[in-house]
Amino acid sequence: MKSVIALLLNSSAGSGRASKHLEQIMNRFDFHGHSIEVLSPNSLQETKRVVSESNAERIIVVGGDGSLHYAVNATAETGRTLGLIPLGTGNDAAKALNISNQNIEESVDRCLEDPIAIDLIKSGSQYFMTSCIAGFPAQVNSRANSMQFPKGKSRYTIATLAELKKLEPSRYKLAIDNTEIEIDAMALTVANTPYFGGGMKICPEANPSDGILDICVLGEVSRARLLYLFGKIRKGKHVDAAEVSMFRARSVTIEALGELRADGEPFRSLPASMEVVSDALLIAGARLT
Repeated sequence: MKSVIALLLNSSAGSGRASKHLEQIMNRFDFHGHSIEVLSPNSLQETKRVVSESNAERIIVVGGDGSLHYAVNATAETGRTLGLIPLGTGNDAAKALNISNQNIEESVDRCLEDPIAIDLIKSGSQYFMTSCIAGFPAQVNSRANSMQFPKGKSRYTIATLAELKKLEPSRYKLAIDNTEIEIDAMALTVANTPYFGGGMKICPEANPSDGILDICVLGEVSRARLLYLFGKIRKGKHVDAAEVSMFRARSVTIEALGELRADGEPFRSLPASMEVVSDALLIAGARLT
């Protein structure tokens, strides 16, 4: 007997691509003999509610990193299987899990594969899959998400240039496992997977199956140097720069002022502690190297 599958649909993801492809997605699941339940929550709490009320054995996200963030927090450590049809703007999670660049039929088929367990990073009662950012990248991400134009990844470039005029370092006190450091920095990233900001390889060694979180700290730099380093980050070539510090740990505590964003969504205020939760999520169709 085929199972019931719930689609978590973000109708605005990828400038409306999720809604545009809904019929094609449902037809493909129907081809495999599955019945479909379409859910369209618009907040984290509503996502948790509709997922808890659903009898579906698999929860499939039709959208991008923000939609996935909600679903992760609804399914983490529950034993339920999550799938992803990546139709968002950045799709950093899909890139990290090697489930991007498929056509719709292939994406649906991947969602029906046997799941694998991956790590998540937890702070308080909240989880994230890709990365959590503070400082300049968080400001850029917030601005990009609020922009109606341009569409697509170019909004991140426009947002970066717009936020440069407000560039200021922040003081961070970090407890990385048993090591404490203090640093003035423009940006801080805690990552479970390599990518953020629409494919920028901020933590090249991050792997969501190794039980380790990766940390990238970009120290105090000029505007021109920041732009130069952001160009390097695109391909993960920034890690040896003098202004960049990379760490790997099981946990980190960040003492500072400001707001955090995770998976491209508002997350929580600083200070905050984070830790790896191994094998916290079952996800279908992932290919980890």
